[in-house]
Amino acid sequence: MDASNMYTFMDENDMAKKGHNKKQRYDLNQISYYIAANYDYIPLYGEAYPGNVHDSKTFESIIKNIPDNSTVIFDRGYNSKSNIELLHDRKYIGALIQSDHKDLIKLNIEKDSFIETSKNVYGKDHRIIVYHSSVLEKKRVITFMKRFKKVYVKAKRIIETGDSDAMEKARLYLEQEKLNETIELPSMAINSERMDERFNMFGKNAIFTNISDMKGEEIIDLYRKRNRVEHCFRTINTMDIAFPLYHWTTQKISVHMFFSHIAYLFLALIYNEVREFQKDVSLKKTTEYLKDIKLNYAARGKRVVEKIECKSQVSETINGVMKLESIVRD
Repeated sequence: MDASNMYTFMDENDMAKKGHNKKQRYDLNQISYYIAANYDYIPLYGEAYPGNVHDSKTFESIIKNIPDNSTVIFDRGYNSKSNIELLHDRKYIGALIQSDHKDLIKLNIEKDSFIETSKNVYGKDHRIIVYHSSVLEKKRVITFMKRFKKVYVKAKRIIETGDSDAMEKARLYLEQEKLNETIELPSMAINSERMDERFNMFGKNAIFTNISDMKGEEIIDLYRKRNRVEHCFRTINTMDIAFPLYHWTTQKISVHMFFSHIAYLFLALIYNEVREFQKDVSLKKTTEYLKDIKLNYAARGKRVVEKIECKSQVSETINGVMKLESIVRD
């Protein structure tokens, strides 16, 4: 499960509030929502909530609405002692915040491998798995260097203005970007020791769990599959399933998000049917295949005849598997 948010141009109301926007639009109000999905991208539960509510505070309502026998996999935003207590009778896997557990992140780990230990976190003893991923490292390095370059250039420009408060502005900006110990003022020199520490962390992740009857690599694989919820959000965002939002009352926003959830559910179900015979299919490709299926109406006097037209072999197969013609007739 995971949460996301969408910014909106509407005035503040019970749902639209200012918060930590994932697209950095802090000047606008936002609406947050979460999805709990299984490995097949099928959403089990989802709901919208005010944009200023932290993810961790929605945890209880999510847990109450997902199957009791499910393994709960969640990201750092849900970490808290009270939330872990809610999971006392469930299996779960979570991720630790690197800056809070530097002792674990500093452990020497071979490339693309893992080590295990134990530690008391969030009020309970947990099995801890610290692993390294080359793919994760490459992704994080690219993301960090883009941000670092942007921050460095902006901080330098602030200093070069020569204003009496330029140094203080630059210091506050670097603190805001959490690079005040990496970029030194006033020289703008890069602290190599701090930079090395950052790069040493990029490929590592530390996860905690109460599962004892699975191998370490199996738990890592399960945790990685939480990214499938991110695919759900990406599909919803890129396909405008939930956006743009033209409502402004709490009730209408909730109904809108409910229908968006249902729309995505149908897409996920169709995707799983298509995947049975088209292994390289994705959620996005599924919509492209569906666009190749047209429902035509031919009027002959008072009689109207429906006919399905398929423009590709894959869409023809979908038509057969989903029995669309019988649905139309019914």
